[in-house]
Amino acid sequence: MKPHRFSIYFYNVITYVGVALAFFIFCIETLLYLADLFVSHKTLYLGLLTYLVLPPFLFLGLILIPMGALWKRRRILRGKDSREPHPFHLDFSRKTHRNAVLVFIICTSIFVIASMIGVYKSYHYTDSVEFCGKLCHSVMNPEYTTYQRSPHARVKCVECHIGSGAEWYVKSKFTGGYQVYSLFTEKYPKPIPTPVKNLRPARETCEQCHWPQHFFSPKEKVFHHFLGDESNTYWPIKMLMKVDSGPGAPGDIDQTGVHWHTNTDNDIEYIARDEKRQEIAWLKLTHQSTGEVKEYRSESNPLIFEKMKDVEIRKFDCIDCHNRPSHRFSTPVSAVNEALVTSRLHKEMPYIKREAVKVLSEDYESTDAALTSIHDKISNFYQTEYPDIWNKENDRVEASISEIQNIFRNTQFPEMKVRWDSHPDNIGHMEHQSCFRCHGNEDLKTKEGKTIDKNCSSCHQILSQGPGSENKPMGKAKKFKHPVDLGIEPEEMDCVTCHSDLGSLYEG
Repeated sequence: MKPHRFSIYFYNVITYVGVALAFFIFCIETLLYLADLFVSHKTLYLGLLTYLVLPPFLFLGLILIPMGALWKRRRILRGKDSREPHPFHLDFSRKTHRNAVLVFIICTSIFVIASMIGVYKSYHYTDSVEFCGKLCHSVMNPEYTTYQRSPHARVKCVECHIGSGAEWYVKSKFTGGYQVYSLFTEKYPKPIPTPVKNLRPARETCEQCHWPQHFFSPKEKVFHHFLGDESNTYWPIKMLMKVDSGPGAPGDIDQTGVHWHTNTDNDIEYIARDEKRQEIAWLKLTHQSTGEVKEYRSESNPLIFEKMKDVEIRKFDCIDCHNRPSHRFSTPVSAVNEALVTSRLHKEMPYIKREAVKVLSEDYESTDAALTSIHDKISNFYQTEYPDIWNKENDRVEASISEIQNIFRNTQFPEMKVRWDSHPDNIGHMEHQSCFRCHGNEDLKTKEGKTIDKNCSSCHQILSQGPGSENKPMGKAKKFKHPVDLGIEPEEMDCVTCHSDLGSLYEG
């Protein structure tokens, strides 16, 4: 009989399967890696297969090789094999032993090098935007779509959701394991709940780029609005936004400016009743330099701390205002205003602002149903009310319908039950309570009965407003003028009182 090249223990079915599996997967992995390296047009699933799916099978094949040898040796020791058992020893004078060691060194070297490359590539692959946004397409489509149109479109997901360092990287992978399980078992919630409970503190992520203590000069900003009248009247509001963190020395309680909230001298803590942090039940402000403390409690339904378990006392940071920095689901009003000011919607189309907001404000079961309804309702409106436009400028009507449908695709996702009112945006205060969760909240008071100030000029000043005002000299700060006569001063009520119900607001 021809002598074996290796120890007799390696000649068994399990080891054969392991060798075949490892060799086959290694060949496939090599081809896929070369494709990933040299092919310009790659698919997301090429990386998934190369760096996440196949490597465990390669490792399994390699594990089966020694496992088969141990199994064969155990059979011989128990007398279930005709061969004689012999103790393990290494004798380099024997060719079979030299062959075994040589093969082991070569295979181990190849495996170690391949593993190093694989780990490196898999690390970068799982940190890519495509992995986060496209792999779980049906689940993450709302977030990925809005991210691509956000101010942070060039910032990777992991830079905000994980940040630097090993601790949060490991935490994210453990969390990701359950998310993969939820995806395959379809146990994920609709919509994905926010705010993210295990999100890294903003000071460790946001402030790697943004530095609130260095926000000094106010910024001029124009808010482009269009009325819901026949001519879609342009109504710009030019404001001076006070983005600083407060003038004067730290500890000055009369500081103003939006980023006063994140001034290191101001320590703000609060408790919210709801998971979305929209209803504030308790708030505490501590001025570090002076030691002054102000505590505000809900007057109608105060919290009893002694009876509460696991209450989250949250320290105020960037995310409490900038809660939709990259995944903003625009309201129909703001989305249509943007389309009009950028001429993606034709301002010359009568009542296009009103009709667009109306169809975008309805609740739909699916995207297909929404797109069909938008087309039918806008078409029917112009056919009925403006037949001349429908007959002579049908291309413009169809272009407007197409843009409204595009707005819907980019801002609302019925399959995941996502739209503007499912994820309140705390920047601004037109359609959501936002700033007024605390400021001007008559239910949130100190022991002395004082509420948190609601002075509009603390955060911004109106420089000009209304048609033609954009080219007028600015002069002194103006008082807000509402386009429609409300019968009362605008400051006497919150914007959200009317603007939260967009459907009825734009009924013609």
